[in-house]
Amino acid sequence: MRCANCDAELVGAYCHACGQRAIGNDDLAVVPVMRQFADHLVHLDFKTLRSLALLLVPGLLTQEFLDGRRRRYLSPLKLYFIAAALFFVTAPFIGFSLFDLLRSDEAGAIEELVSARVAERGMDMTLFAERYDARSQTVMTLSYGVSIFVTAFVLKALFRTHSLGAHRVFSLHYVSFLYLVAIVLSAGQKLLGGPPRCCPWCSPMRSWSPICSWASCGCTGKPRGERL
Repeated sequence: MRCANCDAELVGAYCHACGQRAIGNDDLAVVPVMRQFADHLVHLDFKTLRSLALLLVPGLLTQEFLDGRRRRYLSPLKLYFIAAALFFVTAPFIGFSLFDLLRSDEAGAIEELVSARVAERGMDMTLFAERYDARSQTVMTLSYGVSIFVTAFVLKALFRTHSLGAHRVFSLHYVSFLYLVAIVLSAGQKLLGGPPRCCPWCSPMRSWSPICSWASCGCTGKPRGERL
């Protein structure tokens, strides 16, 4: 019997060449399909939660990956995408929006700048805020993506005993950790009504200021779909 996928000779249920499992008529029945779906769903949930939780233990996931213990965790790239998705889904509710930035602007300088830009473009404030938030998230995604490679190259220059690939794995885990920290800290500040006055740098919008400045350059009055 040969593998239907790569035509290698089968020895057992799984192909040694491509890993595909040979299926029989029983595998196409309703009950086995539902059981398999449930197993994959539960396995994915536990795998995701385990991987996210272990990001809080410095270096553990990276060491596990390099030591070859990988099946019980999400891959570094998949974990990065999940952490990024969690952040951007929760961002509008935890303080990463133009309206939150304006509420934290005690001096009123940012509100004056935004009002002038809205009046100049002849835009509705809601539409301006929507485009601003979308551009901010785009810029932040690119910034974090670039930081993965920058961090990996810097670590390679400092620690030459490890390969660039190992440093890239660590960088993916590190940036995923930063996304989780941003979610937790921002959600806590939101629940507490903002950062304490003795610690103004704790505000997520303050640490986000370079990204916000870049995003504001893209908020034009052009029709939807041309440019944000």
